[in-house]
Amino acid sequence: MRSRFNVMLGVVWFAGAALFSTRAIAHPTSTPLWGPTGLGTIPTTDTVAPGQIEAAVGYEDIDPGFGGEVRFFPVLSATYGFKKGEIGAGYLRERNEFFGESQSYDNFNLNGKYRILQSRRERGGVPDAALAAGFHYTDFDDDLGHLSSFYLTGSKVVFQRNKHLLRGHVGALHQRVSSFVDDNYTRPFFGGEYRYNNRITLAADYIPEKDPALRTWSFVARYESQNNWSAQVGYGEFGSPLKRDDKRLMASVAYRFGGNGSSRAAESDDAKPLSGTFTMPR
Repeated sequence: MRSRFNVMLGVVWFAGAALFSTRAIAHPTSTPLWGPTGLGTIPTTDTVAPGQIEAAVGYEDIDPGFGGEVRFFPVLSATYGFKKGEIGAGYLRERNEFFGESQSYDNFNLNGKYRILQSRRERGGVPDAALAAGFHYTDFDDDLGHLSSFYLTGSKVVFQRNKHLLRGHVGALHQRVSSFVDDNYTRPFFGGEYRYNNRITLAADYIPEKDPALRTWSFVARYESQNNWSAQVGYGEFGSPLKRDDKRLMASVAYRFGGNGSSRAAESDDAKPLSGTFTMPR
């Protein structure tokens, strides 16, 4: 199946980081890393607050450019935060429908992230700059192989005034596919986000093409309440060998509990409130 091929190439997922993902949701949502804190697709230096657990459920619908439909539901993830890092696990139910036939798969993942460096200066409740490294392992159903991902990501506040915050993200993602064919590839990724009062987040990210992995981009809007709930919706596209971009719609909700009751620590050891990826489904 084409969708399965894309997933293994880290194009369809993630999320979510497949991520991942969202930490607004311990997740993104999904592409290509679902689970770790980040934007719609890429991971950031944000992490779940120390001592907290973030549980998320998401839905994702893929409209392949050549026809058919791919749905991910439920997309489940749980992430535990510790000082300067997080570790999590996830489950993804995938259903493909093509030419009147359907197939379903159960995929599982493990992910972890650690902030290597962060500035002492804070702006808008987050470190002015930070650097983190992480891993993401996805095991595909029916002995279809697995995808191992390793990344280095940096975040920098570029503007902050009153309740308004702009932050940029850049990093490198290395992935190894072990399936019908084995392959390795390394790509840069980029992202930016606007936050209002650390409750509303608008974000976009982009991963360029590097054969055989195809380019992908996403845009997400997220709201994080004061009672530990967060919700995210997003839209994205990823390239297709047929030159007809596949379209992606995603939504997710997450709840944080434990710790000191504050929201994502994101980059501060004091667990100050701010949003992150969800992951989605990441």
